[in-house]
Amino acid sequence: MMRYGMALLLCIFTSSWSEAQQPWALLTGKSIVEVRGGLRHIYQRLGRKDLVAALDSAAVTNFISGNLKGLDVYRPLGSVVVPNKAGVGIFLTFIPATDPEKFRGFLSKHAMTVQKLADGREQVSVPFLGNVALRFDQDYAWFAFQQEDLQNPLPQVRTLLPQTHQETLLAATIYLDRMPTDQRAVWQARMQQGMNILLSTAGTQKGEAAEAFGLPMANLLLHRLSEDARQLTLVAHADTKRDELWAKAVVLPRENARWLLTLQQMGQQRVELPVSIWAKVRGKSNEVAELAAQSAFKGGEEEKLVLTKTGGNSLELKAEMKGTLLAYHAALDKESTDKKPAPRRERPRRPKK
Repeated sequence: MMRYGMALLLCIFTSSWSEAQQPWALLTGKSIVEVRGGLRHIYQRLGRKDLVAALDSAAVTNFISGNLKGLDVYRPLGSVVVPNKAGVGIFLTFIPATDPEKFRGFLSKHAMTVQKLADGREQVSVPFLGNVALRFDQDYAWFAFQQEDLQNPLPQVRTLLPQTHQETLLAATIYLDRMPTDQRAVWQARMQQGMNILLSTAGTQKGEAAEAFGLPMANLLLHRLSEDARQLTLVAHADTKRDELWAKAVVLPRENARWLLTLQQMGQQRVELPVSIWAKVRGKSNEVAELAAQSAFKGGEEEKLVLTKTGGNSLELKAEMKGTLLAYHAALDKESTDKKPAPRRERPRRPKK
């Protein structure tokens, strides 16, 4: 599983930098340990014992076998989008390494062959992807599709990550005002394609509703952001000790945005949604919803999904909830299954005399 995860990470993120250039976008994970811990907590709350067991088994196996030797699991990792000399946005991936030689061994253990070229530069053969360039700098392994992209001065990770990226499990920031107009249009089109894939489910009523309402609204939002926003940050975090999960979007408007004055005059708006709405939206009966609540909320108090919208110099949209809401979501399916009538058993026919 680790080898395919690495191949996917390298496939998605890769490319170039100059100290005089500022990043167009940044995507980071707090650390491998933190991300794994967050996923395990979510799986546990959803009642997915199989996935929890798989994560735990992989952790034990990696510890005993040393499969992760060379990979620093306690520091941030991610990718940055920067413009190349032609002004086109490209990717550069950075993965924390404890030691170059040990990291090369880590790659070899996961079916990725490291080769040294005649000029001393290195490349990695990745399954299903081909050859990618490799360079070690600042105790990180950097990957790019082209060797030339790694010859420029690389970004300093310690100054590259904003405070929000350092404190949250997953974070992504897009600096729209740094992109040329034509590149903003390119990335907007790519995001729209992603939205189309996520929201459209052909052949179902849910998919038809998404195509009729969700897609136009999502595309309108992306178009508005490309015109009126100078920066967009998306973050997701799981606090395993306090059993809290939240996601947030922060939009910094341009100075000429038409809704800037309205935003500056806006206070905080807060909406609390009872979890019983989940049962109604999913078409569950009152009996099933009540049994699910008894199973998920041991204290007897119904938890709520809290949505907030805050104005000022930026627009902040936040959704937060306790992990018990995930347990309630899983319990709805369990109670529905338990309520299904047992299959009818046919009586054996008596043989004719």
